[in-house]
Amino acid sequence: RTFRDDFGNDCPWYYEQRTQDPFVCIRNPIVAKACPVACQSTEACWGSAQVDRTSNAMQIWPMQMEFRSRGKWGTTCVGKSTTPEIEAIKCAQNAPNWTIQCQAAGLAHCGPTDCSAHENDRKSLLDCLGDSTWVSSAPEDGDAFLPCRDIIQLHDPLCDWDESGLDAIALDAQKTNSWSINFWVEALTSDECLQPQVRLLNGDGGTFSLLSGAQGLEADSADGPSCNRDDWFTHDFISVKRDGLARLPAADMMVPKSTAGSKHFIVFGRTPDGFALNYDSFMASETWSSTRLEPQPILAGKSFLRVINVVGNVRMTPWYLQGKYPAVEVITEMMYAQKRIQRRKRGTVALHEQFHRKLWRETSPFTEDSMLLAPPLILQTRSKESECGKHFKNNIVDVVLQRGKEYQCSEPFTCSDYSARKVYTCRGKPTTHEDMFFGSPPLAILRSKYYVEFLSSMADNELLSRGVLNSSTGVEQDVVFETQNFLDALTQDVVISCLVYSNEHGIISELNIKFTTNQGRVRATKHIRHLVPVTGEDLAGLMSAMSCCLVFATVYLITALRTLRNAYMWRRKHGRESELDSLEQGAADVFFSIAILTMLVVFMINRWNSGGQVDDLLGKIISIDWTSGEELLDIKRIYVNIIDEVSE
Repeated sequence: RTFRDDFGNDCPWYYEQRTQDPFVCIRNPIVAKACPVACQSTEACWGSAQVDRTSNAMQIWPMQMEFRSRGKWGTTCVGKSTTPEIEAIKCAQNAPNWTIQCQAAGLAHCGPTDCSAHENDRKSLLDCLGDSTWVSSAPEDGDAFLPCRDIIQLHDPLCDWDESGLDAIALDAQKTNSWSINFWVEALTSDECLQPQVRLLNGDGGTFSLLSGAQGLEADSADGPSCNRDDWFTHDFISVKRDGLARLPAADMMVPKSTAGSKHFIVFGRTPDGFALNYDSFMASETWSSTRLEPQPILAGKSFLRVINVVGNVRMTPWYLQGKYPAVEVITEMMYAQKRIQRRKRGTVALHEQFHRKLWRETSPFTEDSMLLAPPLILQTRSKESECGKHFKNNIVDVVLQRGKEYQCSEPFTCSDYSARKVYTCRGKPTTHEDMFFGSPPLAILRSKYYVEFLSSMADNELLSRGVLNSSTGVEQDVVFETQNFLDALTQDVVISCLVYSNEHGIISELNIKFTTNQGRVRATKHIRHLVPVTGEDLAGLMSAMSCCLVFATVYLITALRTLRNAYMWRRKHGRESELDSLEQGAADVFFSIAILTMLVVFMINRWNSGGQVDDLLGKIISIDWTSGEELLDIKRIYVNIIDEVSE
């Protein structure tokens, strides 16, 4: 947990370094022993860290969530198939009728209350609910339950989640008699507080699991959000009603307090023989055999989890709910693997305040001669994966694969998906329009099919989130891509394309820099095309000059036609060619004259329309609403069509 080597490096540091230097742990046996997961060294009691891919899992919330307390008991979130009113009504309907405990808690409403008639009248519903609250037979456990009306009053619609996958999760949980939730939590206060504080409510309306301190939950006060200063972090389960809805012996541990910006990995849930809690590399568990109390059962379907109550101000990543509790080595592996990404998230501490704060921005005059019309694009063509040649595969790929299995996949880990393609990917046939890459299909541009991305997206970001359609379920899911993987071994050609506008002359220039990688080395070529508008006096002068040329070309055509006619009549009369006029020469002159006239007319029309063409293209680019909710793929299509117009 607290290991550091002589240079101050901890286990996560060694985990990250192994991606660059596979032998960093082998050179230091002490580290290999102290950091068995980070170094993937053997520890027999753990077994193999093989992820169970047969278990269903679902994501609660599609993005990182920031909770700001909305009242004494924080914030409530409900599944999207229900409403806070429905859940509050069920909470009151199932409240236990224990008079002594209600009196001790100072409750006016005791026992079941049916407020279903007021579901669509908020004020009447809140009046009906009153102070209805579940109570426990143990007075000290009173804070385990949320007042029913608070499900409505503390509700934040922004944190409601899609629970369409909950039926499968609940079924898995009932089969394995276990479940787990994992997420990262970040403190939003500089005070040293115990976080997070969470209640989970099921379809009956009462709490069945909660995270808190050993002394219970710390409610928010009128002066601000709560700060639980307890030294012990606990995961509690609530017993069934016949056992008094009392807290079972908790899975608890001493953990470091959270301060602003600190991030911690949390896993909690139910195991086949009890329940457990993981806080970073700390772990605690409790078994059912330690008590005679019976925990609440795992309810079927969406009744498994209906309401999430978060107390205090805190920021959390999406929760991942699974129908089993992962092994300790898998939890540690997840923490090490995700810690690097969490460090990249440099979000502000006071996000809500920043959204409403006005910042002064300095302005200065534009002094450049030209400017970019739109963000530059990076395009690429790709090949499909293919089997490598026999000689290369046997002498290179297979050797590296074997070494990888020996050093990277030894106990306590196994790499069931580690194959030759993970070592090196050989190119095959070009991709088709059906092949997706970075969540997008190829687009037609520059007389070919390219995968199109904005250059700034690749250069300025480490991660990109894209909605990708799951072919098996037909549901779009958010997938995170690392931009460093945009160019890889399957990349064939890369083109950087941009449009530049000359402010003084009104010229649109298209610049394409192409990198070709299919000849054993990278070759770079460039292509520049200018769209020059001709207007005003320039256009008048050009049209006058071209009109003179048109007259001369017309006179030349008439002369060529007369010469052709004379040659034809001489041959017809004398049966031979004239010494002065050749039939073939006359035909060539006529063809040449017509070609010159055609080119002059096309050129004059093109120059006459050039000003309007530039204005039209500028209008199309300016009309692109980059901040709209329009799909990114549609914006790309509009942009590549404009580039193609300039290229024509």
